[in-house]
Amino acid sequence: METTQIKQPKIKQPKTGKPPSISFFGEDEEKRKDINSYNVYVREGMKKRNKFIKANKSPLTRNRALLLGAVSVDNTTSRSFRISRTGISKKPDISPFGLDELLGKFRKPKGKSRLPTGTYVEKSKYSIDSLGELQGIPFKAKALRMRGLI
Repeated sequence: METTQIKQPKIKQPKTGKPPSISFFGEDEEKRKDINSYNVYVREGMKKRNKFIKANKSPLTRNRALLLGAVSVDNTTSRSFRISRTGISKKPDISPFGLDELLGKFRKPKGKSRLPTGTYVEKSKYSIDSLGELQGIPFKAKALRMRGLI
């Protein structure tokens, strides 16, 4: 007996590869502008000799840095933070929506202050207004918890 083989039609495999990039708000990755990047430093304590501790791991855009500093200071006993320019980033910046309301709780240093430029100080009116401040959690302890060391 002879066996006959029936040809099966070839099924086309879908093309694999990189999906097309989608640009938001008419912005392409290649056309993005270089944006300045910043580091955030939060003051450790209230005394004159206390140092600023770095709050972020990698450099952030300006609005992200302001948001991180404001939230960190608002939820701990620390009262001041500063941002300093470090280099250039290609990450997109977040919109400043809601940032003005949060930064309304802060002021620039007064007159002949020795604080460095770019420093924001929490106003006395808002000094104890969150749960972290009521519990007395310092920024150093919160930073260690965030990094998984405690």
